[in-house]
Amino acid sequence: MPSMHPPERRLRLLALLLLLPALQGCAALAALYSVNAVHDRRTFGTVVDDDAMAVRVTDAIHRGEDGPGDGNHVRAVSYNRTVLLVGEVESEAVSELAEERAKRVPKVVRVVNELEVTEPRSLGRRSRDSLLTARVKTALIGVDVPGFTPQRVKVVSVDGSVYLMGLLTEAEADRIAERVARVRGVKEVIRIIEFIPETG
Repeated sequence: MPSMHPPERRLRLLALLLLLPALQGCAALAALYSVNAVHDRRTFGTVVDDDAMAVRVTDAIHRGEDGPGDGNHVRAVSYNRTVLLVGEVESEAVSELAEERAKRVPKVVRVVNELEVTEPRSLGRRSRDSLLTARVKTALIGVDVPGFTPQRVKVVSVDGSVYLMGLLTEAEADRIAERVARVRGVKEVIRIIEFIPETG
């Protein structure tokens, strides 16, 4: 007759089985970060910080009873610890409140406030933004710049305005902006770029 596992061992085995999917998810996430890090000019730590920073900024803006109400739509995007705020708010006071709260979030270096005082955009208009972002990202694949990869640019679209964030040389930024400006549906290109020296 086979021997029985002691209760403690059975509990450990059960805990391991329950944790296995989470551990596999962590491994997949780490692999994804590693792949992107090959093309990214940010440090690994900054990439991780940026992903968490957008969530922390959004939470800080909306926290408390004096935060923006339901009539406001504020989106935070972070790249290299620069935070871009886009969306629609009901007043300049709300816009200023969002900016001030974003600036107080740890590790935020710069806040670019592009919030508009206007009525919230419809779901249909936001869906068109997502489609435009996808078209721009596809267009970036064809940019003819030696050594450039599209993963080095973060794209944000709002009603035909396309924001480009990244660590780029001036030549890269010019070529990319020129290419994006020709994409169907793009009304203007706003560069939130940190310039780096040209490499020989």
